[in-house]
Amino acid sequence: MRNASRNYKSEDYEHADRGYESYIGHKEDYKKGYREGYVVGYNDGYDRLPGRFAEIYELETRVNPDRSYENDRDAEIYVSRGYGVSDAAYDFGYRDGLEAGQYDRDTKQTFNAEAHGRYREALHGYNIRFGDQEGYRQVYRQGYKAGYEDGYGIR
Repeated sequence: MRNASRNYKSEDYEHADRGYESYIGHKEDYKKGYREGYVVGYNDGYDRLPGRFAEIYELETRVNPDRSYENDRDAEIYVSRGYGVSDAAYDFGYRDGLEAGQYDRDTKQTFNAEAHGRYREALHGYNIRFGDQEGYRQVYRQGYKAGYEDGYGIR
């Protein structure tokens, strides 16, 4: 560990809205999560720990990001960080599932991820440049189920 004090507060931390799009959900929720993730990432970097994206999102493999979708606006953040279409699908699915699970828990609905339209459609965040829709749907649903379980509070 270094002797210098940690100072993660930056313009990005303060604004906490980099990458925000309205389809993601409530902006204040996004900003809270952004700041929490920023601090965790900052501390990992400060302590020279390896990235934990795969661990956090329970991913075992990466898709090669050098594909024709590299300039796609929705995929840009994933490609620039070396993640592939599977990461995008899982991430969109997880976020959607988390929101649905929280809603169902808060409104005392029965636990049922598959009852939601976004789960059935499984194309939120998809772009034709990602290629195969069925592959995207499969990974999206994996993320959705994990997010739904976390949101509902059973994981």
